Parts: sequence; structure tokens; C-alpha cells
Amino acid sequence: MKLLLQLKSWQLFILIVIPLLFQPNGFIYQVIVLFGYSIYITWIFAIGSTMHSLILAKTKPNIIYFKITCFSMAVIVILSCLFNPFAFSDPFAGGSNAYIFWVFFGLTIASSFYSFGFAARMLESARSNEMANRSDSLKSFLYIWFFPIGIWYIQPIIKSVLRDKSVHSSNV
Repeated sequence: MKLLLQLKSWQLFILIVIPLLFQPNGFIYQVIVLFGYSIYITWIFAIGSTMHSLILAKTKPNIIYFKITCFSMAVIVILSCLFNPFAFSDPFAGGSNAYIFWVFFGLTIASSFYSFGFAARMLESARSNEMANRSDSLKSFLYIWFFPIGIWYIQPIIKSVLRDKSVHSSNV
């Protein structure tokens, strides 16, 4: 997991975005898309959990909900790749299985917002050495949310925080 945080921005970009550019072609396409989304979710999890471990113990928020939302996002991505809700019926036409799409969609959005917000808040907290509030981490949240662009901003910050923390811990 920490390997993803050590990558350069362009390497992470290639791992996440290139698999999503393949044209639909059955099962192989689903596996490639699953790989791209799995890397992205793992990257978010690595940001949140690693930065959480770097902040002071007295100010740490509970990480259990973050772990649950990352796990639920992974399960939802796997299920939606295996059982494409669009294959059943058109979710916008109100078909018999449209509720499956809307449940997955709602769970994905809620899980994404919470996990992106937690990871952004932990990143800003580790960066500033004090617990950041949600408004202080809004910029990082937006960059994580718009990930193809945000990788170029977030990844150098992560690397600098890890470098600063390792230098600080070796000087102590």
C-alpha cells in the first residue's frame, strides 16, 4: 500500500487512468476496469491510513468508519463490475431492477464522500502537524475527488509529508 504513496504522479496516473481508457470488450474489459478502480480505492485507503498514523495520538479521529467505507467502495466496485446494473434494465426508465442501480449509486456516493473527506483531512493534518477541520481540507478533498487532475497535486504533497516525517523521526 505504501508503494502507491511512493510513486511519482505520472506513474500513479498511468496505473489508474490507462486501464479506464480501454474499449469495452467483455470480461477482459471488466477485469481491467476493476484493476484501475482497485488501485484508486487502495490509494485513497493508503492516504487515509498512513496519514492517520503520522498525526499525534491525542488528536486522532476514529478510523473505523473510514475502513468500512473503503471496504464498501471496493465491494460495490467489484459487484458492479461483475453484475453490471445497466445490463438488467435502463435505470432511468424505472425498470424492474432499477432500484439495484440506485442503491449502488447512493452507497457509492456516500462512501466516496466520506472516504475522500477523511483522507483529505488526514493529509492536511499530517501536513500541518495539527488536526485540520473539514474546511481546511476542502482543496485536497476536491483534488482527490477529481482524481485524474488531483493526482498531480496530491501525490507530491504526500511524498513531501512522508519525507518530512521520516527526516523528523530520524533526527529525534
